[in-house]
Amino acid sequence: ERQMYQAALERLAREFAAIEKIDQDAAAVKLEKLMEVA
Repeated sequence: ERQMYQAALERLAREFAAIEKIDQDAAAVKLEKLMEVA
């Protein structure tokens, strides 16, 4: 279950990083913060 979450987060972070023009690690951090609020 955790592996599926990590894989999905990595894919989403790559897409988000491309859109936001930031690196993948920064995108992953932003996405995780957004999910904490939701």
